[in-house]
Amino acid sequence: MTQGDFLMDALTAAQGRLADLLAAGETKTTVDDGFLLRPSGRLCSCRAAPQLHRMNVAAIDELVVNSKASPRSALCAAALRYYLADATVS
Repeated sequence: MTQGDFLMDALTAAQGRLADLLAAGETKTTVDDGFLLRPSGRLCSCRAAPQLHRMNVAAIDELVVNSKASPRSALCAAALRYYLADATVS
């Protein structure tokens, strides 16, 4: 499983709850590393990102619009937090 596969699984699992998950995570402070926003205090010097098919990026962008997320990384972070929390309970 690649990082991109894991992200796609997380977005699929959280799809119906993204607006609520984003609202719950809005109070966190973030730092812009020039590509993505990251939680403050944990800025990574690496610039690696999962390679995603352009159709998947388009689907993520549609989720960004539908959930009123800004930016795309906030949507992905919310989905991953939800997916990882659910995985530890299951």
